[in-house]
Amino acid sequence: YIMKDNLVRLQTTVPRLLHKIDEKRKHLLQQQINEALFNTDAYSIAVVGGDLSYVFVNDTLLELSSYTEQQLVGSRINEFTSEGTKAAVSEQIWSVIETGEAITEDWTLQTYDGRTVDLQVTVTRVSASTDVYGIIQARDITERKQAEQELQRERDRLEEAQQIGQIGDWFYDLDTEQITWSSELYRIYERDPEKGPPSYKELFDYAPENTDRLLQESVTRAL
Repeated sequence: YIMKDNLVRLQTTVPRLLHKIDEKRKHLLQQQINEALFNTDAYSIAVVGGDLSYVFVNDTLLELSSYTEQQLVGSRINEFTSEGTKAAVSEQIWSVIETGEAITEDWTLQTYDGRTVDLQVTVTRVSASTDVYGIIQARDITERKQAEQELQRERDRLEEAQQIGQIGDWFYDLDTEQITWSSELYRIYERDPEKGPPSYKELFDYAPENTDRLLQESVTRAL
């Protein structure tokens, strides 16, 4: 909701202020945009022109990137993204400028001091007189990405350990009544993963002969 409110304020504020961009009034523009937004410090804000060059950057982006305003303003935005995403970033911004349809994407920023920062970015279009600009609002999601990657590594290690030990596990969600099987369990019971896990009733078909009642009692006690 905060990001959405910020975008609304940006779309109404930036067109009114863009004509003031010059060396003498940049500090005033910074102040007015910051005052026009709620909780601006939480987001990196940038405005790019039709040639994809920065025409405005806020203090939060400067702090995050370790670049100075002089280094960014006038430079093309894809000069500061990771090598593998330069073309995609350009295409995405151009798409917004041409169609007016906002997008939300994940980008990677290369900072002045050599760090790599993962960003969740929303790009919208605004017009000022005859000029069209892209407004970029970005949030640092580096820690979230690192946590997701670590979780995936843990899952990979668990799956490898289960495969070595030929041990599987399953999970039953009481709220949705959905069952989840580990990859090894599919292998043990030779069930096609594309079929998905069995239903609760089907689950007992996989129990050894004469033990389905014992399994059902155990599940009932656990619930």
